[in-house]
Amino acid sequence: MARDWSNQVTRRKPPEGPKPETANIPADMKRKLDHVAEISKNARATWFSLILLLLFSTIAVAGVQDRDYFTYGAGLTLPVINFQVPVTSFFAVTPVLILGLYTYLHLYLLKLWRALGDLPGQLPNGVALDDAVFPWMVADAAILLKPGAQGRAFGWLTRSVSFIFLWAAGPIVLSAFWWRSFPPHNLLLTSWIGLLLCVSILGGSLSFLLRWRRLKNGEGRSATLFYPFLLIASVCASVVMLATVLTAGLSRIVWMIDVPVPAWASEEAEDAYQADEPIYAPGRRSWLYSANLYRAELVERPKTWLPRAEALEEFKARFNKTARSEFSKDQDWRAAIEAFETQRGALLESLRAEDFKGRNFQGANLEEAFLPGLDLAGANLHGAILDSAQLEAVDLTSADLQWARLKGADLQGADLQGADL
Repeated sequence: MARDWSNQVTRRKPPEGPKPETANIPADMKRKLDHVAEISKNARATWFSLILLLLFSTIAVAGVQDRDYFTYGAGLTLPVINFQVPVTSFFAVTPVLILGLYTYLHLYLLKLWRALGDLPGQLPNGVALDDAVFPWMVADAAILLKPGAQGRAFGWLTRSVSFIFLWAAGPIVLSAFWWRSFPPHNLLLTSWIGLLLCVSILGGSLSFLLRWRRLKNGEGRSATLFYPFLLIASVCASVVMLATVLTAGLSRIVWMIDVPVPAWASEEAEDAYQADEPIYAPGRRSWLYSANLYRAELVERPKTWLPRAEALEEFKARFNKTARSEFSKDQDWRAAIEAFETQRGALLESLRAEDFKGRNFQGANLEEAFLPGLDLAGANLHGAILDSAQLEAVDLTSADLQWARLKGADLQGADLQGADL
């Protein structure tokens, strides 16, 4: 049976009228409000993305230990995605992503400051500007700066949260990257992150100053705007210089600029410092960050690994069941010892490790560290703690071992030719 449509009434949604907040205002002002809404939507999406990236990076950096830069096969397991990446690569790339998103957000915000600056604190219909614009905490905090803007309850909280997550969070996380890049004493890596940190501080400061002048005073750019900007730039440059001191040492910096080393950075000053004599000039080696590599395994440890003495005892028990005192008299045993040395040498050569030739371990705590067969030729181990470390067959040719502690270290077969002791 066909349905009777004669009594059906089609109900249509009535057209939406103007919102009460934007009613009875000029068309040009309404267009400006729409423009603010579009900017706010795009900027807010970027802001949320930045917050997620900062949260992700903070969790990752918090899990990094000094030994992760040195241990063979060690990497950083990224949260959420559970994917392992090399620590150095993560520290070199992630700050670039943070700075890129941080800069992109503040470029949007510069448009927002200009758009809000063209609007009055109170619309002609008596509605406050923060009630008429697109609802976003950042825009509300900016409007509170405008002359004639209505005060709001907890306005201070809005401004504080806005400042923390909009301006401070990015540089703070980059500062964490910068600080945690100290352990390997990699001058290039630390200076690179320090440069990105300075750019973020400078860019955020410029955005903050432009917001203040545009909304608080109704001004655009001016010559005086860049006075505090130059001050911030000077501070940031000092921070980068401090990073080079903490990672490379003052004597290396002086060598790079090819000027005579001052007396207070010389070996005489270092000797006086080690003897507990007073030194009041800067440049002491104690400024350097000391990596904590206690019991770190810089060489891949085989599952069947035994220290040399224990391995030799096992070899004796397995291949010769005579009394221990008879070993040195037995010619066959002497031949067996040569076989043991050959097998031991092959084992040490097969151990896998990163390339540490010429690396800077100055002041590092390598107590009880696992380093057999490692190539440390030309490495800087000045003041390093190597107590009870396994250094069997380590190549220490031309290494700097001044003031290094080697109490109880296993140095059997180590090559110390040309080492500075």
